[in-house]
Amino acid sequence: MRFAATLRWVVASSANSYGYTLTIWATSAVVLHHRGIPTEVDALTFVVGAILAFAAVGMIANRGLRRVSPPMPRTFNLWQALHFLSVAVAIGGAAIITRLLHSWLAWPASGFTATAVYLTVLAAQLTVGVNATES
Repeated sequence: MRFAATLRWVVASSANSYGYTLTIWATSAVVLHHRGIPTEVDALTFVVGAILAFAAVGMIANRGLRRVSPPMPRTFNLWQALHFLSVAVAIGGAAIITRLLHSWLAWPASGFTATAVYLTVLAAQLTVGVNATES
C-alpha cells in the first residue's frame, strides 16, 4: 500500500513539469524543423521568450509582482494530468508563429507562445476538471 500511495504522489507532483517538458521539447523540434539548427543566440532567445511568457502569465495570475504562493492541494483526475489539449494547442500555436515569422524572431516568439498557451490552456483544463469533480 505504501508504494501505491507514493506512486500516486509522484504522478501528481510531476504532472505539470511533465506537460511543460513535452511542450518545450516538441515546440523546439517544430521550430528546428522550419528554421534549422539554432545558433547559441537563437537558443537563448527561445529561452528568453519562454521566461518572458512565464513572467507575463505569472503577473496576470498574481495581479502584478506580488509574492507567489501555491494554492491548496487539489485532487484532479488522471486525464487532466495527461495534458493532451494544453500541449497540442501550445505546439500548434508555436507552429503557426514559426510559419509566419521567417527570421530569428521565430525563436523567441515560439518560446513565448508555447509557454503562454500551455500555462493558460492547462489552467483552463484543470479548472474545468476541478469544477466537474466538485459538482
